[in-house]
Amino acid sequence: MVDPDPVSTSLRDELLETLQVGVIAGSPSRGVFVCNQKAAELLGVPRDQLLGRKATEPGWDFVREDGSPMPPEEYPANVIYRTGRPVQGLVFGIRRPASERPAWVLVNALPRFDADGRVAQQVGLLFNGRFDSIKTDGTNDEDGHGKSFKL
Repeated sequence: MVDPDPVSTSLRDELLETLQVGVIAGSPSRGVFVCNQKAAELLGVPRDQLLGRKATEPGWDFVREDGSPMPPEEYPANVIYRTGRPVQGLVFGIRRPASERPAWVLVNALPRFDADGRVAQQVGLLFNGRFDSIKTDGTNDEDGHGKSFKL
């Protein structure tokens, strides 16, 4: 195996950190093994505490679009590990200790398979746009619309 080009590795790391999109990768056995700062901000977890954390561990606090709690089996990583299928266009809220309101995200996540065809990893992108205007009480936002998913 050839060592990665240090220039390419540096460029990849710089791009990952400057993206205004959260990027996270994990595996069932290792938990989160790659994440950028934006992902840590969106999830409300310091990066050093996020690395190694598994989607099956307690402490995550996600809500569905209607404001009801999202059970762990519906978390994007757990859906991928269970089904082997991508999760696309999922909108949900992340309750964070520092804020009264959830941070709303749009998630697309893909499985990566090992040589035996089992899900070995998942890679997710957390897109954060103007999702804070999502209303969970059935009322309209300030523009007179229902849920607003403006990027």
